[in-house]
Amino acid sequence: MLEEKILNEDIKIFRYGNIYRIYGKTFDVREELKQLGAKWNNDNKKLEMSEEDFSKLSDTIKNKVMELEKKQKNLSLENIKSIILTGQIRVYLNEDNMYRVYGRTKEIYKDLQNIGFELLDNNYAMRKEDFDRIFSNEVKEFINDYETNKTNEKAEIENEESEEEIYEQEIY
Repeated sequence: MLEEKILNEDIKIFRYGNIYRIYGKTFDVREELKQLGAKWNNDNKKLEMSEEDFSKLSDTIKNKVMELEKKQKNLSLENIKSIILTGQIRVYLNEDNMYRVYGRTKEIYKDLQNIGFELLDNNYAMRKEDFDRIFSNEVKEFINDYETNKTNEKAEIENEESEEEIYEQEIY
């Protein structure tokens, strides 16, 4: 019955670090889940299963879990791509060769994590190699364009300031 519920997506299993979390209509199959090693985690109020117990599940279940994970990653990627391209968040490449996300990420943190961003120093970040592999050229060009524009704006401001200094020196 558990396998049927998982295949019908009444129950979903997602990897979270080195454990698997189980969501959905689990009440009817709670004994079967318990026999397979699923345990209730009181600290975070989630039904969880170890990697070792997960590996003992049927190939059919594991394949369904991987299929859902891939589907969720694609949805998350499309969402983050859209948010970047509409300017709702900004992504900059820093001197450590890490892309860092700036802006309101509270609502999208799961999507960021699903595609590989990690929370570092209060900002989500991803190594350049991973970012380049995951995101399309369209996104990378968009980010490069606003980084270039920011550099140009900074140069214009510095140029205006030096022109003002020259003008002030000519007046006095």
